[in-house]
Amino acid sequence: MAAPIDVTQLGAPEMLDRGSFGTVYRLPSYSLPGFPNLAYKEYAATPTTGEVANLSALVDFRTRLDPVKRRILDAAAAWPLRLVTRNGTVCGFVMQLIPAQLFGTQTLPSGATVRLPVKAQWLVVDPAKADAAGIAVPRAHDLPERIMLCAKLAHVFGMLHRAGLVYGDLSLNNVMFSAGVPPRMMVVDCDAVQHPRVPSIGQAHTDDWLPPEAAAGSRAQDIASDRYKLALFILRVLTPGPHASQTVDPDRADALLDPQGSTMIRDGLATDRRRRPSAKDWYTYLTARLHQLTSPPRFTAVAVDTAVVPVGSVVTVSWQVTDGTRVTVTAADGHSMTEDAATGQCRMAATRSGPFTLHAVNRYGETTLDTEPVIVLSPPTIERIDVPPINVPRIDTGEQHLGAALAAVREHPAVSAGSFTLPDLGPLRPMSTVALPEVLTRPGLPAPAPTGSGSALAAVTDLLTALRADADAIVARAQVAAAGAADDRGESVSMP
Repeated sequence: MAAPIDVTQLGAPEMLDRGSFGTVYRLPSYSLPGFPNLAYKEYAATPTTGEVANLSALVDFRTRLDPVKRRILDAAAAWPLRLVTRNGTVCGFVMQLIPAQLFGTQTLPSGATVRLPVKAQWLVVDPAKADAAGIAVPRAHDLPERIMLCAKLAHVFGMLHRAGLVYGDLSLNNVMFSAGVPPRMMVVDCDAVQHPRVPSIGQAHTDDWLPPEAAAGSRAQDIASDRYKLALFILRVLTPGPHASQTVDPDRADALLDPQGSTMIRDGLATDRRRRPSAKDWYTYLTARLHQLTSPPRFTAVAVDTAVVPVGSVVTVSWQVTDGTRVTVTAADGHSMTEDAATGQCRMAATRSGPFTLHAVNRYGETTLDTEPVIVLSPPTIERIDVPPINVPRIDTGEQHLGAALAAVREHPAVSAGSFTLPDLGPLRPMSTVALPEVLTRPGLPAPAPTGSGSALAAVTDLLTALRADADAIVARAQVAAAGAADDRGESVSMP
């Protein structure tokens, strides 16, 4: 173990803070390799033998760490570096001064300003109070920054627990933080950490941080009680607002964590000590959750509701995206629309064949993915064809001549209805036979074959019948014509 430092070697200390257990000084004229800025804590009362033994073991623990782990511890804890003696008796220890980025200029109620380390207590109060005090804190909705601070605390607790060390008095007042980029945290009061090789030094509890077993009467602290307080710290920091500094209600975190995280919070606050997640479990979960929240969005599925549509038809484009805030959908013709990522779908007209392109964004990045192509069909079109006119020669149907003839007939009748007397064909009716020397035939009729005298008589009878029929037809037509002409002149015609 490194040799103790006599208090006279520290130069002229400058007081920074005073509490019930001691006073903290800044050492402007004393430094150690790798630590240009140091602080000295002097105990109000002489430490007991057990406390000195524990403090010596803590200094030795850091010294024996490999360089990588030592850097991790130094970045996250104001760890004891050297014992300080006065007249050979241990009166305090030297530690690194809290880094400047963990300080903030705070406005007191009186209006005066003072520069002090920023305690994690500011992470759970109303942000308006922090703003009024001039303290920069992550907003309540800035979950990644808060998760990062909790993950760093889990990391350093995991290092202590692997070595069997118990931090003990964890509270919002024993963790300093910075909301810078990247966020940073540091635990203080590390001289109260219990080393496993040393008898118990009687670690303290802060009100509202008692694990169930302590409330039942057991004041002893161990890794299981550290795990309870770590889960409580995570719950309170992730769920700022009214009563956050006293809450033990795991339901507050359900809206912020996935099912695994919600289960871990409940197990961490359980009365059954065996259920409480380890610091390593928390570090693994919180870093994975942080990676998920601070990674670009990721599409898990995209789809269209049809593969072929008529031009101008509406297509439903759907998606599933992880950690996206907005999704922009662009059609093949270039027109686009933007929707909240949680909507999961939109409807767009398709005017050109091709895929729809989906572009998701969040504050940490973006990602793009295409759907399957949609084929857009246009209806067939018929172009106009100019046809030269067709000149058809006029066909003379004789209508004009017929009209002229009818007109002439009306104006110059050839037969006077008054002087026209139809022939009396009555005398022909009694005729039955006529003796002729030879068979008569009408033009156009086939000649009958030669027969005897009976056949000749039959032929004559047929001829007379045909003549009578012709005569009747002529008479009928003449009567019709005469009636028509009389009607035109307003006269009447008498029929025999």
